[in-house]
Amino acid sequence: MSTGAPVSEVRLALGGQRAAFVYAAGFSAVIGMLMFAAPFYMYEVFVRVVTSRSLSTLIWLTVLVSMAFVMLELLQWVRRGILRQAAEGFDRTLANRVHDAVFRASLKGERAQAQRGLFDFAAVRDFICGQTMTAMMDVPVSLLLILAIFLIHPLLGWFALGSVAVQGMMTFFNNRTSGKMLAQAGLLSMQGKNFVEASLRNSEVVQAMGMSPGLRQRWLKTQKEMLLNQATASDYVGVFSALSKFVQVGSGSLILGLGAWLLIDGDVAATDVGLILIASILAGRALMPLVQVIMGWSTVADAKESISQLNTLLSMVPTEVDRLPLPVPTGHLTAEYITAVAPGAAPGARPILRNVAFDLPAGKMLTIVGHSASGKSSLANLLVGAWQASSGAVRLDGVDIHAWNKAELGPHIGYLPQDVALFDGT
Repeated sequence: MSTGAPVSEVRLALGGQRAAFVYAAGFSAVIGMLMFAAPFYMYEVFVRVVTSRSLSTLIWLTVLVSMAFVMLELLQWVRRGILRQAAEGFDRTLANRVHDAVFRASLKGERAQAQRGLFDFAAVRDFICGQTMTAMMDVPVSLLLILAIFLIHPLLGWFALGSVAVQGMMTFFNNRTSGKMLAQAGLLSMQGKNFVEASLRNSEVVQAMGMSPGLRQRWLKTQKEMLLNQATASDYVGVFSALSKFVQVGSGSLILGLGAWLLIDGDVAATDVGLILIASILAGRALMPLVQVIMGWSTVADAKESISQLNTLLSMVPTEVDRLPLPVPTGHLTAEYITAVAPGAAPGARPILRNVAFDLPAGKMLTIVGHSASGKSSLANLLVGAWQASSGAVRLDGVDIHAWNKAELGPHIGYLPQDVALFDGT
């Protein structure tokens, strides 16, 4: 299987939710139109109600804008539900595949990649229905609001567009400065967690041999590097978030001052004062989604890194081909000159076992004894198909036991490893 095929697995899983994304984008467009309700209400009250002193007009305008607000909140609730369904669909599509890949990668010796697999899968799923995703969908609405400002006056539109460009530049530089550091911090955090878990699994050995101070120093070194990357990235994100808020708040006020200057200069008629106020409101609303995207950019970077890691995991463990079911084994076990190295060992590593061969008919027993680290446990892993031989093969009833469907073979195998773990259940 080519390296690019697993990338298509993730893309196909996301592409399978394309209809949900399209619906969510359509709701976002309608939500954008309803964003005009508040400035429209303000303009009509300022132009019509104040001048005509009509109470009935005020009442009907209030009813209409209230209905628009109710519809706005309802559509936002529906959009969140659609994105949640998209996340659940992504989970249903890839959950079995990722779970299988995690275990098979662990058997191959890629423990760090395997332990991270489910975390990355959950990160992508949570991003699909997260607040940052909805903010990104509202970005086109921002452009629509800016177009409305252009219709009020071109200079006001260029000012709002310039504010958006500044926000875009800050998003770009925020990604460049903090994205890699956040990814590195996440990797170091996972490494530190795995290191502590390994130490706890062997706590008796650590205590008996006085290894705790040395292990603690190694863990603290990893933690220090992780916190340094995290703190530096957080500082950059904080600076850009503060600048984004400043641009958002400042733009809404400065565009009002710019409109007043146009009014004084005669470029805007005195009767269009209400439009200047609307432009100020629209400018603030147009920048709001961009500010939310910048403030949540760390989740975007995390999701991007998680997708990359998922691609790596799935490329490492291709999908197993469905095999024809085999009959119940009778127990004829054969080792055909098997040679094996530990899973994940470097190329050219010294074999643990070399040219082991025997033929054991069904109903017979074979006892293997030897010194510690002579390869007995490694041979057991080969005989039950947990490891794959570098050369040669272990055959059960003439079939390569590593290729045997473990769900079919498992009920006929008894296997007690050196390290015993008890799972919940019967």
